[in-house]
Amino acid sequence: MSRTLRKAVENAKQKKESEINLVEEGIAHLEEVPELFILHNLTKLCLSHNKITELPPEIVELRSLEYLNLFNNHLEDLPSTISALPRLRELNLA
Repeated sequence: MSRTLRKAVENAKQKKESEINLVEEGIAHLEEVPELFILHNLTKLCLSHNKITELPPEIVELRSLEYLNLFNNHLEDLPSTISALPRLRELNLA
């Protein structure tokens, strides 16, 4: 994981931030950001303009997530677990 990604996730974890912005970070796989899925208080996650091809089933661990922006990635499919996000209000897949 790049220093920028590590710092963003670590800051969100330490400060209990509810939003994280990982736009244009060159992320191809969310496994590159393993600690992302322990941020249970996260309500807004912006991952637009990356190279993500697959959304892992672990996305369901983000129970408080309300807004998920995956605009301009390379997604072809979504895991069925995404429907288990109880607070998800907005999903941008454009």
